[in-house]
Amino acid sequence: MKKTYQALKAILMSVAVAFMASCVDEFEYQPATDSNGKPATETGFITSNLSVLDLENNEPQTFEISVERPDDSAPGTIKLVSDNAKFKVPQAVEFKAGEKSKKVTISFDMQPASTEKVNIKVADDQAYTYANTELNLTVNRYILHHANWDSWYYGWMFENISIMEFPKGTYTIKRLHAKADWIDSDLGTITFRKTEDGLLHMNPQYIHKQKWNNDGLKDYWIVGFWYGDSEQLWKKEDIKNLKHDECGKYHPEDDTFELWFHWYSPDFGWWTNNQKPEWIALLD
Repeated sequence: MKKTYQALKAILMSVAVAFMASCVDEFEYQPATDSNGKPATETGFITSNLSVLDLENNEPQTFEISVERPDDSAPGTIKLVSDNAKFKVPQAVEFKAGEKSKKVTISFDMQPASTEKVNIKVADDQAYTYANTELNLTVNRYILHHANWDSWYYGWMFENISIMEFPKGTYTIKRLHAKADWIDSDLGTITFRKTEDGLLHMNPQYIHKQKWNNDGLKDYWIVGFWYGDSEQLWKKEDIKNLKHDECGKYHPEDDTFELWFHWYSPDFGWWTNNQKPEWIALLD
């Protein structure tokens, strides 16, 4: 009886294994689908750390993004769309089975000293629901100038600094550092523009952090000519909304900018009015 039971058990086990094997043979993989109904192999997303791209005029007009997909089990094609005709985006990014990510080179054609905005995205019907599917980018193509900045306020000559001109007649200084007995701070981006009459203009802008006695670090802003009530405690929004933007004069005879700034710390006070101008002399 015991032998019969063992034999029956063996037969049943064999049948079960055969059945399971047949199920495996007949199974066909079905790629997952996204909520838009597309197979996951045909949906994509974009990865990029870019938000602003500054390029000198002689640099190649290209940049790279990564196009990725959540499922690489089968070949697939991801379509890209651009809202700016100056930016050439491949209509289709082809993936082989096993490829999950591809570097895509975007080329563009901009005028010197100009700025363009572009939105590049995965086509709506292929946009992966659970990741970022678009890139919003500002591209600044600039003319590079070199200059010396003789600063009365900082008591310092910033030598051979880089100034970007974009658009034409607008000048931007980035990534300077001021260090003296009373300051050790990266400077904010400084932008001013020149009009046809030779006058210089600027919007109020953050300039640096400064220690003030026992009150700790304070944010300082610069504005142009301004003769308001220095006894009044101005807030950051007050500074941003100042309308008078004239800040100096351009001297074409020696290619110099004469800049008159006012420094102020919002919500804290203390105007500092230049007793002498800031001089920036172009070297090329």
